[in-house]
Amino acid sequence: MHENKILEAIDSLTLGTLSYQQKSAILADVNFSLQGKRTASNINDLILSKVNDLHKGMYKESQIMKSYYQDFSENESYPKAFEITNKEEIDKFLNKMLSKEYKGNFFDDTWNFYHPHENLIADGVAKHRSDFNTINAK
Repeated sequence: MHENKILEAIDSLTLGTLSYQQKSAILADVNFSLQGKRTASNINDLILSKVNDLHKGMYKESQIMKSYYQDFSENESYPKAFEITNKEEIDKFLNKMLSKEYKGNFFDDTWNFYHPHENLIADGVAKHRSDFNTINAK
């Protein structure tokens, strides 16, 4: 159906009380609903359902993004190409892990809040898959 006929139907059903923005939202939704369909039925029922959606607030634009402001100004310098930024920490960790004289806990520098040592140790005996075999169970 042509846009002019849909707009005329919208105007006749709403008595011309909608703004251009509201008409365009309803027109776009009606066009999307009729896309790829051939129908001989009355279009007024579809338009009335879209007007009802408009009055329910289904076509409102989100106002959340307007309150954000993103600053794209560059304040810090980027590292040079192929430059390792935290080389001292990496070297310290590798020296500890490759050391044959180190006698402490190798993973003592992990954050205890995220990786508590109790979670790194398995309690009890591990289950074997045969414990869950129910096919031959009597």
